[in-house]
Amino acid sequence: MRGALGKTQPVHVDPSRPRRPPRRALLRRGSPLAGHVFLAQDNALWLLALLALIVFLRWAQAVLITLTFAVLFSYALTPVVDMLKKHARLPKAVGAALTLALILGGAGAGISSL
Repeated sequence: MRGALGKTQPVHVDPSRPRRPPRRALLRRGSPLAGHVFLAQDNALWLLALLALIVFLRWAQAVLITLTFAVLFSYALTPVVDMLKKHARLPKAVGAALTLALILGGAGAGISSL
């Protein structure tokens, strides 16, 4: 360790406490993972992170599905809006509103005819 003046100072080690080697998973000698160290805390932490991710995704499912559909529709309808902007000389917002109104109107007409 370095002190205030940058000189190396001795590190105090308690000789009465034996130093423990890191915990290793039980692996056979011929195993391909024989030389690797697996700490139990790391595995538990990854498992907790995975469980937290699953719980979060289940909790936010309604929002994430809505956002996913919004992005997909935006990606699919961009060429139509760009065509209306180029050929009909409509502003992008008006073209998007017109496209959305036509799609919703068509869906409503199709559902009401059932």
